[in-house]
Amino acid sequence: MVKQALKDVARQNQYPYQTVFKEFVDGNNPSCTQCFWETFYRLFPRSSYHFVAFCHDCRQFDLYETEAAMHADGPVW
Repeated sequence: MVKQALKDVARQNQYPYQTVFKEFVDGNNPSCTQCFWETFYRLFPRSSYHFVAFCHDCRQFDLYETEAAMHADGPVW
């Protein structure tokens, strides 16, 4: 779901997918993040997810309904 939304963001804004992917994972571009969530909810309007985390080791995204669930699942920061 996350990668599908990121691919759509890349297509909409005419950027290479890898650039959008990196900007989103790095979290340094608020407009990229906003565009991702707008696109995500457009593609998946019934989704209950509001948080996403990226595992750098396994290179996968995890979606969460709450921030508490995300922090409970992740490593200690």
